Amino acid sequence: SMLGGCSLAPQFACPAIGWINTATVVLEGPVQKAQTVELCVEGICSVMADQPQQLDEPLEVATAIPQEIALPAAQPVTPPFASKVDDYTWTFDLMMGAPKVVTVRALSADDTTLAEREVKLSWKRVGGSEQCGGPVQTPPIVLSIPG
Repeated sequence: SMLGGCSLAPQFACPAIGWINTATVVLEGPVQKAQTVELCVEGICSVMADQPQQLDEPLEVATAIPQEIALPAAQPVTPPFASKVDDYTWTFDLMMGAPKVVTVRALSADDTTLAEREVKLSWKRVGGSEQCGGPVQTPPIVLSIPG
């Protein structure tokens, strides 16, 4: 019967896959001044992806938080991971987070902030499905380094 067909809808099963959302920062200006680019979400700033020893600690801290005061799922527990693609381009892995607002900054070799801006992001799903979600992307964030 028709009714039988409808009752299947709520049982829609999502594949148990995680994905990684990526934000890209594109530098403008004298990029050679910038040693590091950071992306911060809710005060948690990115670490270089090639420093995995920093991975363990935040995860253990998170599991120790009592359930009732646990962070909302939307907030990343681990910091974003930064990767330098070339002198102009950095990518940041936000795990499954899609923050609405991030702060990006470029730092010189002596940790002086060369440029910093707060950016509102608009995410668009690039994979997966409406029911189950999927990876999302945001247009590149442009950060201009003053001359």
